[in-house]
Amino acid sequence: MKKKHNATLGRPQRRMWVAVVLTLSISLSAFALTGFVDVEEAYWGAPYIQTAADSGIINGYPTEEDGIFRFVPENPVSKQESLAMIYRTLQSAGLLQEEANLSGSYAQQLNAAGIAEWARLYAAYGFRYGYVAAGDFQSAGGAALAPRQLIAMWAARAMNYELAPAAVLPYADGAKISNEAFAYTDALYRNQIMTGDNKGNLNPADGIRRVEFAAVCTRLMDDAERMVQLPQAARKREDSLILHSGTVKSVQANSRRFLLQKSDGGTWSVQLSSDATILVDGREVSAAELATLENKFVSVSCLMGAGRQVLIETGVRVQTGWIENLSSEDDYGILTLSTEDGQLIRYCYDDETLADVTIQMGIDVSLIADGAYVLEIK
Repeated sequence: MKKKHNATLGRPQRRMWVAVVLTLSISLSAFALTGFVDVEEAYWGAPYIQTAADSGIINGYPTEEDGIFRFVPENPVSKQESLAMIYRTLQSAGLLQEEANLSGSYAQQLNAAGIAEWARLYAAYGFRYGYVAAGDFQSAGGAALAPRQLIAMWAARAMNYELAPAAVLPYADGAKISNEAFAYTDALYRNQIMTGDNKGNLNPADGIRRVEFAAVCTRLMDDAERMVQLPQAARKREDSLILHSGTVKSVQANSRRFLLQKSDGGTWSVQLSSDATILVDGREVSAAELATLENKFVSVSCLMGAGRQVLIETGVRVQTGWIENLSSEDDYGILTLSTEDGQLIRYCYDDETLADVTIQMGIDVSLIADGAYVLEIK
């Protein structure tokens, strides 16, 4: 009996071939969009990776196929790789102060830090312009992983971000951020450069991943573009005035730190700068006296710019004195009030501040303030 031929015998192989072609087509399409074969368009970090790659800030690793690169986005970044990316970010943003190779001038520091030959240009620039210190490489040299809090320090210094008299961070693990890195981390948070993970943690001592660094560099570049385009723009009050309220917890007087438990149950970490005057209810206090505020509801405020001081109030305050100095920003003013007991306190006011007098230097006034913001003046 003649065996019947199975007409469907070859079809599964053809379907497999079609499936392989479609899969390859989709993979190459994703590669074409992101620039890397292992970064699909739907990946959360794809826009950051693509922008950073297009700007020459990040590079990929070659594969066995010519012209095909992988990025390995979840891999951690070394300290010297971080320095390269910060340098290229400054370069791409037009903020690099010089492009000369300075490694010869810093050979001793580079050798002590264990910086590889390819990274010496970037590290030497960091040494020259003060955002890198020799102590940053005490552990395993330049090839060691770069902790997030160290990246915050380097990036904030490289961008010349202003450090706040009162640094305030929302991270659940904010208490783990080192005293040295805290204000720099706050600067990156305020400028929306480093925002933490989806659980509200920074994980400050953990190594930063390649995709995270791509995001940081892209945001730095965007912010640098804003700074270059509007170098003389006045700071807006919401950017200049830091104001938070809550119940004081876990005071650490030696490090000038405490927790602020907010009404919504969230806990923010606060660190007061060592060069800032602390005024509690209009009276200058020492850091040791912060312990007396534990379990009290307070508002914590400060103004960026000149006159480094932090105002801590246990309620809305009535203050009297005379106006020692006035300065004006684009949409708000800053006055320095000289009180009867000799304190100089900086406040800000705007069009919403109720005023029964013409605000000018040398006049006696009474004001009602919520922290550093004047509600009413007369």
